[in-house]
Amino acid sequence: MINLALIVAAAGMVAGIAQGSTTDDEKAIRALNEVFAQGMVKKDPKLRASVFLEDATLLPPNAGFLTGREAIEKQFSNGSAVHH
Repeated sequence: MINLALIVAAAGMVAGIAQGSTTDDEKAIRALNEVFAQGMVKKDPKLRASVFLEDATLLPPNAGFLTGREAIEKQFSNGSAVHH
């Protein structure tokens, strides 16, 4: 019975540690979100578009597919408030 209690306690500690940690992927996503947000604040379409891959596809509201970072930047330059 003591072994079971130790296992349960250890599992709870590991779960608590896992929930409290930030993975490298999450940090990278947060950094990209920050870049995009700064692009919105600065009204900088090039900065906003920089978080997309060169061959990214974006489907803005009430518009067709936009393919490529250049097309996305152009959409943002036209005053689009598209969020990702």
